[in-house]
Amino acid sequence: MILAISLFTVDWICGTLQSHNYVLHSEGLEPRPLKTKETGVPIRPGDVFKVQSGGGGGWGDPAKRDPKAREWDTVNGFTA
Repeated sequence: MILAISLFTVDWICGTLQSHNYVLHSEGLEPRPLKTKETGVPIRPGDVFKVQSGGGGGWGDPAKRDPKAREWDTVNGFTA
């Protein structure tokens, strides 16, 4: 089993994209959204379990962050 972790983009947070927090990807099958506390899910060798997390809101005034860090956030779609 492979665990893939990704962050929500600004588009997802603003509601312009639809997504599921947990998705099981099995070769030869459609991706299967999973419920938060679902049990008894068969996991096969090579399956990918994708977990998406919005992360946190950060700490402190963003304007006080290093300018290169703020630029990286913008270039990578974390801020507009």
